[in-house]
Amino acid sequence: MDPTTLARVKKNILAINSEYKWVIWAKTGCPWCKKAVEYLHDNNIDFQIMYVDTSNNPEGYKHILKQTHATFPHIMKKGKLIGGYTDLIKIPLSRLKR
Repeated sequence: MDPTTLARVKKNILAINSEYKWVIWAKTGCPWCKKAVEYLHDNNIDFQIMYVDTSNNPEGYKHILKQTHATFPHIMKKGKLIGGYTDLIKIPLSRLKR
């Protein structure tokens, strides 16, 4: 993948991560992604979900995101990587809602 395309994808990821308090970068059909979505939804936490495999450049998104976390979902809070589903559920609910 050419560097210009990767730079554009990375810029888009950073913009989305800074626009929303919570972002789940997911793949369709991913059971852990579904669990993360359900967990935040069930606990009344507003979030944005971004499906990388239905984006305009799925390979670019996967390439950039896997540089910081090897599996999906990628869960971000205020632009910082939380990790995956098991990392998310370790955070006390009081901290999730801040």
